[in-house]
Amino acid sequence: MFLASHAALRLALATYRGTPAHELAFETGSGGRPELAWSSGAPPIRFNLTHTPGLFAVSLTRRVACGVDAERLSTRAVDDSLLSAVLSPLELARLDTLARNEATAAFHRLWTRKEAVLKALGLGLKVDPRCVLVGDEDELAFVNDPTVEPRSRTGWQVRTFQPTPDHVVSVAIGSVTEALRPLLIELEPTFEAARRLD
Repeated sequence: MFLASHAALRLALATYRGTPAHELAFETGSGGRPELAWSSGAPPIRFNLTHTPGLFAVSLTRRVACGVDAERLSTRAVDDSLLSAVLSPLELARLDTLARNEATAAFHRLWTRKEAVLKALGLGLKVDPRCVLVGDEDELAFVNDPTVEPRSRTGWQVRTFQPTPDHVVSVAIGSVTEALRPLLIELEPTFEAARRLD
C-alpha cells in the first residue's frame, strides 16, 4: 500500500504540474509536512496523503492547505480513554446518545475529520484533537487552540465520504469558497474503475 500510494501521489502531482514524475522535487514545509519544492511563494499545488489497510487517499488543491485522513471501520467499541483523549465534552455527550455500533461509526467520522484538519494545518498531533471542533456532517470546522495562528483557526471546510463499506475518508481544505470535488479511483486488478463521489 505504501508504494502504491506514493506512486499515485507522484503521478497525480506530475499530471497537475505538467512535469514528468521523476522530475518532481520536494521539501519540508512548516511542521515537517512535505511540500512541492517551489522557488518563491506558496507552491501552486498543495497535497496530502493517507493510507490505511485496504485504501489510500490523496488530496490536491491549488495553493490552499489540504489534509486527508482515512480509517478502516471497525465494529469493535472504541476504548473510553481514547475517546476522552481526542473528543471534546460535547462530542462525547453526542456519542453517548447513540447505540454502540452507531457510536463507533460516528467516532471514526469525527476522528478522520479532526485528523484531516490537523494534517492540513501541518501540525498533526502537536495540537490537542479536542480543540479541533467538527460536527458529524459535512460542514465548517475550527481550531480552538491558542498555539495555532489566529488566521489558521477558522475557514476549514471538511467533507466525509465512505468510499467502501469498510472505510471512511475525510478531506479538509483551508477555504470555505473552494469547491471540494472528490474523485474515487478504485485500484482493482484492471485499474479501470473511477467515479465521482458527489
